[in-house]
Amino acid sequence: MKNLRNIFAIIIALIISASPFTSSYAAADISGDIYCPVLTYHRITTDQSQVTDWTVTAERFESDIKTLLDKGYTPIFSSDLIEKDKVIGSIPEKPVIIQFDDGYSSVYDLAFPILKKYNVKAEIYIITDYTFEKPTENSGNMFLGWSQLSEMEKSGLIKIGLHGKSHIPVTDLKSDDILKNDFNSAWDTISTHLGTHERCYVYPRGEFTKHTLDILNKNGAAVQFVWIWDMVPSYMDKAIGRVNVSGKSDVLKALDTYEYLYNLNCKNK
Repeated sequence: MKNLRNIFAIIIALIISASPFTSSYAAADISGDIYCPVLTYHRITTDQSQVTDWTVTAERFESDIKTLLDKGYTPIFSSDLIEKDKVIGSIPEKPVIIQFDDGYSSVYDLAFPILKKYNVKAEIYIITDYTFEKPTENSGNMFLGWSQLSEMEKSGLIKIGLHGKSHIPVTDLKSDDILKNDFNSAWDTISTHLGTHERCYVYPRGEFTKHTLDILNKNGAAVQFVWIWDMVPSYMDKAIGRVNVSGKSDVLKALDTYEYLYNLNCKNK
């Protein structure tokens, strides 16, 4: 009888461990359970009239950087955060990741001098179809060239990631093969011009599905970034949430938003 009870207990334990109500929240955290806000910028300008949710002035950007440093934050790279064999103490007490989407040339002209001034790390996520040796215009916007990207990376303050081969949302692509081919082709282009990189990826227009997370993870994505309001715990073994820093607000508001949504969406329930 005792053996039967033991067998029954084992069966119940197996059923519970396989339950969708537990497994959906059982994904390991790719960051190693480290809380690290990810702040996203796009364009930088010197013209106040150009300010939008996606464009900030250089003056405001410098103010944001000073605020982060004054509040005790230390900017790090994504590769630091997702390192599997992190040495104790290698991640600062209050880490933060600063990212630029799209690869606009204003990052080199206006943001990079500020980053150098304060010795601050940041990441730039480029669209490879828009990237050539020299800065090039596309649809009215100037995009960074490979020579600028190389110079910034050599400073030790910048790392380059991928924001797509094109800027077409992956959810609009017609097949998994196109998604995989575009992803791998874009990384081959980056490797040709800048050398081998850890495959950190930001989704074009922020659009993704659980299926695309799985596809790109299997094709070598080291980490995938999505908007923090789209995160759920079951994505956390592949993805990290991020928040936009609006030109109409400030970095403290972005940090508050990130913390609120992280606690709402990413904590195990």
